Amino acid sequence: MTASAPTNRLSYDDDLFLRIHRALGTPLVNQLAWRFDAPLDPAEVQRLHDGLSRGPLARRVVPGAVPGARDRWVRSSHTVPVRFDDDAIEPGAVVDWLAARAAVDLDPYDGPAWALAAAPTTDGGAVLSFAASHVVADGGAIIAALIAAIDGTPIGRLPVDDLSAVQVTIADEWRDAWHEVRRAARGLRAARRQPKPAEPAVAAQRSVDKPTAAARPDDALPAEGATVFVDCPAAQWHAAARAAGGTANSLMLAIVAEILLACGGAESGRPIEVGVSVSARTGTGDLRANATTGTAIVVDTELRDGVGVVTDLAHIRQRSRAEFAAMAAGTRPDALEPLKPLLQLVPDGLAKLAAANAAAPLAFASNLGRCDERLAAPFGVPARSIAMRAVTRNATRGMLRRMRGGVSAWWNESGERCTLAVLGLDQDAFPDRATLLAAVARVYERWGLTPEPW
Repeated sequence: MTASAPTNRLSYDDDLFLRIHRALGTPLVNQLAWRFDAPLDPAEVQRLHDGLSRGPLARRVVPGAVPGARDRWVRSSHTVPVRFDDDAIEPGAVVDWLAARAAVDLDPYDGPAWALAAAPTTDGGAVLSFAASHVVADGGAIIAALIAAIDGTPIGRLPVDDLSAVQVTIADEWRDAWHEVRRAARGLRAARRQPKPAEPAVAAQRSVDKPTAAARPDDALPAEGATVFVDCPAAQWHAAARAAGGTANSLMLAIVAEILLACGGAESGRPIEVGVSVSARTGTGDLRANATTGTAIVVDTELRDGVGVVTDLAHIRQRSRAEFAAMAAGTRPDALEPLKPLLQLVPDGLAKLAAANAAAPLAFASNLGRCDERLAAPFGVPARSIAMRAVTRNATRGMLRRMRGGVSAWWNESGERCTLAVLGLDQDAFPDRATLLAAVARVYERWGLTPEPW
């Protein structure tokens, strides 16, 4: 008789991204990209691929066998070979190449869940792309898995030594379903007892303030949103932040708000609520696929000479510190937290119906910080620059309009450069890449930064 064992069920966050993939048909892909000034050795890229194949991302989802039982993780050996492009690409075509590499089909159920690709550039350099299904890995999980593969150091794969060999019985499945029903009932009672959230001290512009877009003839056309990658000298970024009484993070929030204002995505002179992602990962031993939470920081704006600007970083720094301290102390109420077990029990059809009115953030920013030196030089030679971003597959123009998003951005520092990846979701404000890049360049120049687009 086989003993019952832990089954490593999916968390609420894992399940959320799986629902987006399965029920909504719009998979989210996380992509990490490197630009190098020298060619890559295919053998070294293959070694990285082999290390990833043995690492914590080598897993897939198995559906629960009875109603209410959570899906679970098992080992997976399904990978795709490294894509080595023989034809060198023009430096100006790197963004298009990255878009094509993020469009790879990834399947959290049957695999592959991630893909690695490399190509030479005509200026003698190279570009490298790693893309992974958000179901299997958030940014923190990707970075940890890549560093482990670069080092050749195992960091563990799953909580159970070889989960694929564990026999999960129907009794285990019913036990998990009953456990989830009880958790959902307790969470619902706790949610009812929660005090009503206090009104925000500052009334800021959010995506939910924007009216739902009326139907248009092009609603069914595919759309990904305009994307740009921009470098600048790290010394400039930090100097600009200090001069305005802020930090690298508060400058990032101000610049994201100003990019939104630059093309009319928000009203100048009114505060803007900027969503911020915050890692909940506890260290290298934390093998959760997704361990990220979020909050929002209100950024004050002014209308100056007809241009919407942010002039003071001190208020952003102060509000950020207060919010992050409240999160760390557990004093910031989260109305959703007790309802997560219930939401994980909701059928796909109901989840899809509820998502019909979901709104994306008007502004969103993720600060990835300074890259680990190993990640910045995966093959021993530092990359010129690194960028990370998230991509929504199979989106349409109508979907983006209904979601009422504005602009999302991901920032990091590596070597002597800072890189900002910017996604324009408001198709009226950012109809194409050229418009978005022009807006980013204007904002950078106003802050004394020299934009270096990819």
